[in-house]
Amino acid sequence: MKRLGKGQGFSAAVLKSVAVCSMLLDHTLKTLWWDAPVSLYVLGRLAFPLYAFLLVQGAKHTRNMGKYMLRLAIFALISEIPFDLCFGREPFDWYAQNVFWTLLLGLLAIWSYEEADRRGALWAGMIAMIVALRLGDMLQVDYESPGVGCILFMYFAGKTSHKGLQLVLCGLGIAWTGAFSLLFGGNLLQLCALLALIPIGLYNGQKGRQGPRFLWYGLYPLHLLLLWLLQIWL
Repeated sequence: MKRLGKGQGFSAAVLKSVAVCSMLLDHTLKTLWWDAPVSLYVLGRLAFPLYAFLLVQGAKHTRNMGKYMLRLAIFALISEIPFDLCFGREPFDWYAQNVFWTLLLGLLAIWSYEEADRRGALWAGMIAMIVALRLGDMLQVDYESPGVGCILFMYFAGKTSHKGLQLVLCGLGIAWTGAFSLLFGGNLLQLCALLALIPIGLYNGQKGRQGPRFLWYGLYPLHLLLLWLLQIWL
């Protein structure tokens, strides 16, 4: 993504903070406050596109892709029971997997594509991406194949230096996710995720002050456990 000047726009830390707040709001609405104003549900749609965008930025700048993937895998495992308890009311729900799995599949697809490209076997990288998309559906990860596809659209957006084309590709990825939801009983609110293009477009390429890495990761399973407990008590 083309960078804004120093002091302008939003850093990755700001985008991550917005994503976390949006996620907390979205999950609270889904589990505890179903009749909340529509405007709040709109704000809750920003989370996944921002996390997908930040994943791609992380893949671009990480010093160790293997450790990055391992962290996602560890927290995917840690988060699975809290996720199932929060949204399925049972410790093991084989028909829904948490979003860390979606992010991991997207990152694996990016890594496979880049490794294949370095070896002059771009066709193998494309096959890896197709496999990742298919696994998204087979494993029924959060957002399924369109979620993985959204990550890949944002990855290819970073391959061009044209700001307008970058936003178009990011928008196509987000719209695909929303359209898929509509086909399977969702509502038009899913397309409000396109509003995430505003903070994405204002990204300045700076890391910003992000605090301990594992705090951001650990917040996901912890807040799911808290919401599950609140559902029991309230």
